[in-house]
Amino acid sequence: MFGTLLNSCPLIDTLIFVHCIGLEKVYLRKIKTVYLKVLKIRDSEGMWEIDAPNLVSFEYTGKQIPEFKIARQLENSKIYLYRLDNINADWFCKLRKFLSKSTGASWSQVSIRFKECTEIKMEHLQQHYRVGATTQVDVLEVNVLFQ
Repeated sequence: MFGTLLNSCPLIDTLIFVHCIGLEKVYLRKIKTVYLKVLKIRDSEGMWEIDAPNLVSFEYTGKQIPEFKIARQLENSKIYLYRLDNINADWFCKLRKFLSKSTGASWSQVSIRFKECTEIKMEHLQQHYRVGATTQVDVLEVNVLFQ
């Protein structure tokens, strides 16, 4: 149904999803628009598969490390993650794995905001992280919110 709606609007160049809770899978592979250049996903969960041939900008904002596949490297790709609960080495390993598998292993900006973090030892990160690709991040922003 969503694909039908988008296919009836072939000139869309910017698509923004906000608070789309309950979406389990979103496939933008069968959308016939070649004009989609900007995609933003905010506070929406689910699995995303994106194959928009002219997409140049992607932005994700949310609490969860997302699950999505982007078919090509983008000029502008940003991810903003915020957590109110404790994060640990396992969470950072999951983030690192996700970043290395997405958008050709290159990100314009990665921002992380959290309240609590347990002690993280480098050997713990090295034990749990086994992805061969190196991730390039142009801007890394980390904010710890103290109470």
